[in-house]
Amino acid sequence: MGLDNIAIIEGGRRVGQEAHHRSSNVMINLPQNTTRSTWKTALTWGIGLAIGLRIALGIIMAAAWLVLEPNLPSSLPSVYGALEMPASRLGTLLLGVWPRWDAVHHLNLAMNGYFSVSLGDSVFYPLYAGLTRFIALLLGGNFILAGLIVSTLSAACAFSLLYVLGSAMFGLDSGKWAAISMAVYPTAVFLVAPFTESLFIALTLASVYLAYRNRWLVTAAFALLASLTRGPGIFLAVPIAIIAARRFICSTDRSSIPAKLSALAAIGAPLVGGFAFIAWRSMAGFPSMTVILREYANQSMVDPLTGLTTALWQWFVTFDLPTTLDTLSALLLLAITAAIAINPRWRKPEILAFMIVNVVFHLSFRVQGATSLRSLSRYVLDLFPVFLIWGDYLANSRPKTRFIYVVASSALLLILSVLYSLWFFVG
Repeated sequence: MGLDNIAIIEGGRRVGQEAHHRSSNVMINLPQNTTRSTWKTALTWGIGLAIGLRIALGIIMAAAWLVLEPNLPSSLPSVYGALEMPASRLGTLLLGVWPRWDAVHHLNLAMNGYFSVSLGDSVFYPLYAGLTRFIALLLGGNFILAGLIVSTLSAACAFSLLYVLGSAMFGLDSGKWAAISMAVYPTAVFLVAPFTESLFIALTLASVYLAYRNRWLVTAAFALLASLTRGPGIFLAVPIAIIAARRFICSTDRSSIPAKLSALAAIGAPLVGGFAFIAWRSMAGFPSMTVILREYANQSMVDPLTGLTTALWQWFVTFDLPTTLDTLSALLLLAITAAIAINPRWRKPEILAFMIVNVVFHLSFRVQGATSLRSLSRYVLDLFPVFLIWGDYLANSRPKTRFIYVVASSALLLILSVLYSLWFFVG
């Protein structure tokens, strides 16, 4: 039986994939003896999409910089901090067009550590910077190239895991289109730029996939790493807990005490990782994240309804590109979450709960002088259920619909990537 045929445990019986689609209140158990061919295909797609994205965006961004750079402000070099930018024209076109906005902060953090950067950079979690520093040391100190390597490898893993998980849940075509839909998403430039997105997505997908496979200790390791990559990694405790509950409570399986303790470790791991970093910051003498966000980003926590209404009003008043992208992203997240709740094929408690906690979190901010949903157009990439659902929708759509999506989304991706390279804020 192939990976796309999911075994469902219901009342002690194994039933086929069609029954799985009819009921969301059952346990997914991914087959363990027939994954080699699916993984081979998934890795082929994942590596191909990551390399294709890297080359295509690199070419269009280099061309845009080559043509338009003379018209940019001469003060731009000051924004790079201590980061050493390429001196040659070729180096600038190949590497120099990628460090923008938070990427500059991540690379400076990787190069200098927490005690030699601004307090604002102390809110960034350590894993991406740590991996970048390790690769940079192997490369003789080229931090930009190191960051690009980490992001590209992570993107290949993320696409591959999305392919596998989508195939397991909905079928091979759905897995393929889930990976494609993410690769051509308008803000996918952040997957291969020196940002934390692709690493976080890969670790999140690995955690969920392994939880479905009941590999609790390995799940704990990946979930811990995810929570050391981005703050919302702590929310992985929610889907892992639901998967574990359905495994041990809602089925007739009577597993051993060690297995249940391992599941508890997997649930607690993302909480341990996230709060351990917060505790370390406090012991190191850094102000709390709340203080940093308020002083450096004019950002404060509010209830999600206030955050959403504030953002909608800001959109109405401002109506610039970043505000539009972020507001449309919020509406997309709400629509996908509603679709998961309504459609029996997509209604999986662990996926729905993961979306709800993340949507509530991302809507619970208010910013003075900028969109309250700032960077949500980028954070959409972190929420893998968006692409699982969209991939399944595309897989069951007409070829014309898929063609329109790929062309339109790719065009937006190229435009936003060019703007990103020219220091326009797009996420």
